[in-house]
Amino acid sequence: MNAFAGSSADEIYRSGPESLIAASQVVVAGRVAHYARQVTSESAGAEPIPLTWTLSGHIGQPIAIKGGLPTPPLVFSRRERSMLVPPDPDVPDWQSDLGEVRPDGPVVAFYGAATDQRPGTVLPAGEDPAALVALLRDLATIQAIKSPEQRTPAWLDYLRRGGSEAGRMAALRSLIGMGVSWSTLAPVLDHLSADPATGARLREFTFGIVAFAVAQERFGEQQGPAVQFLCRAFLAAPDAATALMDLLHLKLVLRYTGQTEGRAARLPLERQIIDALNQRAAAGAWSAELAEQYRQIRRTHPAVR
Repeated sequence: MNAFAGSSADEIYRSGPESLIAASQVVVAGRVAHYARQVTSESAGAEPIPLTWTLSGHIGQPIAIKGGLPTPPLVFSRRERSMLVPPDPDVPDWQSDLGEVRPDGPVVAFYGAATDQRPGTVLPAGEDPAALVALLRDLATIQAIKSPEQRTPAWLDYLRRGGSEAGRMAALRSLIGMGVSWSTLAPVLDHLSADPATGARLREFTFGIVAFAVAQERFGEQQGPAVQFLCRAFLAAPDAATALMDLLHLKLVLRYTGQTEGRAARLPLERQIIDALNQRAAAGAWSAELAEQYRQIRRTHPAVR
């Protein structure tokens, strides 16, 4: 067990578009044709509101992103639901964020096997279809590199120079999923941290996934340097809001270090974090939210000032 186990909050660190690409032998982009919608449930009342529905249609103007084009017609169906009902737990957040499929709208279809007659997943291509297609094609190209010795530097290069935050996040997930060592990963993460062009969202994601990987014990004997990276980033947080997000992730790492089994080996990591917390506290610049989080941490870690 670890601090993140069983938490839906870690989904962003475990899967993304690269996961769906890897699980698909064929990926096709196109536009919806012959759109039809069948409502499957609706609210009560004199003017019922559709709550869930099933879409169907064809994929016109198909372009292959991965594999070859299936034999036409490319038919599909997709279930959707209103924002008035709870989200489908089986649909990752990154897919939900793309919105709904529209008549004549751009879509991307994912076929698990080359012989499948219908795609297992169909997603709207979002507000910038060209960017999504480019991203998926980039990910498929790197995943197609069979040798891990060659695939690792390709992901590292993409992480360093990737044109989109989504691409860099996919690269970072892939590298950690491959078990890349911290000493291999750290120079690129240090570069991103020092680059003023790195956006707040990517910085937050980087901090979170490193904390997640530490709690998963992904870095083996190099856990210490990974925690040092987190502590430096926390101390360098430019504002209280960023510091709060970092602190919430550090609390989860402290939950991991505080587990009874094997605790002695994790105490050096815990001391690093406590030292960083105390340095940040001495610097001031508090917010009410930060102060509350510190109070909660002191209940289990009285060495925190």
